[in-house]
Amino acid sequence: MLLHNAQFFQIGYIARTLTAAVATFHDRTGAKLIDITTDLRDREGNEVLIKGLAHMQLGHTEVELIEPRPGWSSVYDGYLPASDVDVSFHHIGFMMDSRVSWEKAVHEAHCADFALPFEGRFPNVCFVYIDTRQALGHFTELVWRQAL
Repeated sequence: MLLHNAQFFQIGYIARTLTAAVATFHDRTGAKLIDITTDLRDREGNEVLIKGLAHMQLGHTEVELIEPRPGWSSVYDGYLPASDVDVSFHHIGFMMDSRVSWEKAVHEAHCADFALPFEGRFPNVCFVYIDTRQALGHFTELVWRQAL
């Protein structure tokens, strides 16, 4: 079972304009900003798929707001909200208890013929989107973060 070592922790939304969406989300829900990056780049300074990223805290749940880079085809296609201040639901996130659990769940998803349209592996964090839209109505993100 994919989520046997996972804990629900996050709801992910897509935003057209990150800073406007963060302000509106705060006004509408009271969520508190944890962090925001408005021009993500790789180590060489090149643009990456995600233009902006913000994390907010709403009760015990992390809210992730993602602004995709305009004109780039991605897993976020079709999720942009109509206005700059709104958001569109995209995924729920589960935190894995270890990198080994994360790797096992990714392997299980692959073996179960789920598409894995977006994945990242770094020394301190790993994430993957599993296309569970047909089964659950949304993407599912599995995350492992090394404790600091």
